Amino acid sequence: MDVRSRPAKVRGMSMPSKQISEDLRLERLLKQQFAALEYQLSDDDRAFLKKLRPTQMRDLLKRLVALVALKEGETTQIASQIAGVSVPTMFRLKRIWKSTGSNLKSIAGGSARKARGGDAAEKFTKAREYAERLAESVALEGSLNAFATQIVEAHKDVSLRAAERIAREVLKKRRLVVDNLKEGYGRDILVDAVGISLLLALPGEESREDGERLEAAVLAVVLDKASGLILGARVVERRNAVTGQRAALIDARHYIYERGIDIHVPDKVRLHVTVGPIQSDRDRHFAETMKTLLGSDVVLQGSRRFGRKAIPIIGSSIGSIKFIPGATETGRGEAAAVRAVGREPLSLFKADEVVSAEVSAYNQTILDRLEVSGAIRRIKLPSQGSMCASLEEVIKMLRRPILSR
Repeated sequence: MDVRSRPAKVRGMSMPSKQISEDLRLERLLKQQFAALEYQLSDDDRAFLKKLRPTQMRDLLKRLVALVALKEGETTQIASQIAGVSVPTMFRLKRIWKSTGSNLKSIAGGSARKARGGDAAEKFTKAREYAERLAESVALEGSLNAFATQIVEAHKDVSLRAAERIAREVLKKRRLVVDNLKEGYGRDILVDAVGISLLLALPGEESREDGERLEAAVLAVVLDKASGLILGARVVERRNAVTGQRAALIDARHYIYERGIDIHVPDKVRLHVTVGPIQSDRDRHFAETMKTLLGSDVVLQGSRRFGRKAIPIIGSSIGSIKFIPGATETGRGEAAAVRAVGREPLSLFKADEVVSAEVSAYNQTILDRLEVSGAIRRIKLPSQGSMCASLEEVIKMLRRPILSR
């Protein structure tokens, strides 16, 4: 018999009753979880659910059941078993569910996320376009978190972390607009200290068998607030963080003069300092001097203070070097974070070389923009420039002898 004479079967014209009952069961169970979580489906959620295969739908259901269990007081470990994921993944799902405004796509399984890759990219692009429009009315010195929150409120399918990244990139681009550089460059200088993703091999009592102890490096950094230009940077071990800040201030004065990137303004250049971990009388002298000179522009307290000035301006990394604020005071961070650049433990000298190369590459774009902005002024002596003069005043005060206690 000729196969062409057989009646064709049209897909979708009929569905086994078993499949229909399974779909109805999944739909009913999903509705129960939405009710328990007090969650209202959006149009995007409904469109997303229609794209899911039954296996993907069941994975999503398990994750929703786990979130309900957490809401009812169950432990994260039990919830992870319900969801069929690891405990760290369950922590991440719980955080994502809260931070994204409760979005189904944000907690979907891996295969479902791949299926919506193009859609996610489109959402991200739209969120960025919105952020660029919003940035026109946002103060450059305003809160990064507040800006990111506004993005999430307008685009609930974008996570807070992604929104912060968008906000940081958009504001960074806006800072380098010529008019903004003219108005803001050189007026405010920031001093910070923050742990970075380089592991130092140092001699000491807390040592391994080879006589070395390991700890995360700390970056003492001085930067211009308006442009993000890094004026001075020293890689140090955590116990010398404040000493590194002192050295970075001196480096910054030399860098500004030698590069010819100072300004001349009638008002005094403002310094804003987050003092690194205080370990000695010399460190306390630095902190007290800064407090006397700058008053409320100096932050001395709080373990979360490190990196709070630098990261919103620079970003979460300089090239391949990531910032790890939590390692600033302890010298420790998650191994994966500290080893993120894939290097073996380094000497201080080598670590400083690595960071110097990254800083130079990072600075070049900003220097190019400054060159065409008309913001900088060529000076014959450091004392003639407003930035150098302000830094010199601080450096002179720091050179005064420490009074015995």
